[in-house]
Formats: sequence, structure tokens, C-alpha cells
Amino acid sequence: MKLKLIKLVLSFIGVIFILSIIISYESTVVPEWKVKVVDNNNNPIEWVEVYQTWSQKSLELSSDNREMLVSNANGEVIFPERTIKASLLRRGLGLIADIIASFNPHATTGKFAIVYTQKDPTAILMYRDGWEFEHVLIIKE
Repeated sequence: MKLKLIKLVLSFIGVIFILSIIISYESTVVPEWKVKVVDNNNNPIEWVEVYQTWSQKSLELSSDNREMLVSNANGEVIFPERTIKASLLRRGLGLIADIIASFNPHATTGKFAIVYTQKDPTAILMYRDGWEFEHVLIIKE
């Protein structure tokens, strides 16, 4: 009887462990990002195409995430929160890949996003996990 109970408990723990490895859950890559597009004199600029690219290098095999929004009359665009789903197994493999990549000074790991416009290639805002958001994109005209 005692051996049967131990087998049942171990089986239950094994099922929970396997499910926690297989089932994906969502996490935030980039929080909502409100950006104001202005000129050198801090005047808002409307009708500017503003792009956001983002990735979670530790969890994604490719980083083709990109969206374009057009600034409104106040020069504003609001990019929504970006999320990703991944299992514990995938997250663990990502952690191992991050450790290996840390030996390469040119490697990028973790959460990363940029906001830019093609109107001025020098106007770029960047975000990494733990960084403060910049909210003003200054276009030199």
C-alpha cells in the first residue's frame, strides 16, 4: 500500500513537471511605448511613418517583428505591448544559448526593441530590458 502511494505521488509530480515544461506561457518583450515625433524646435510632426522592431533573442529563432504606425496631429504614435509565448523548456534552452553567446562581444541576447523613421536615419530610440524608455524622436529637418 505504501509503495503504491509513493508511485502515485511520483507519477503526479512527473506529470506536473512534464506539463510545466511543455505548456507555453506569455511574457512581455516590450511594454506599451508612446513616442512623440518632433522637429528640432520641439514642434510635433504629423504623418511620419514610425517603425518599431522588437525581439526576444533568447526565445525567438527569427526576429522579423516589425510594425509601422503613422504619427497623428500631435506627432504621437503608441505601439502596443509586445509579448511572446514560450515553455519552460524553451526558456531554459534560451538561457543556455545566452550564456554561450555572452562569450561573443557582438552577440545580442534578451529583450530588444528600436523605434525609428526612414525620414531621418539618425533618429533612433532603443530599449533593452531594464532600460528607461525614451519617448521623443527628434527628426532633423
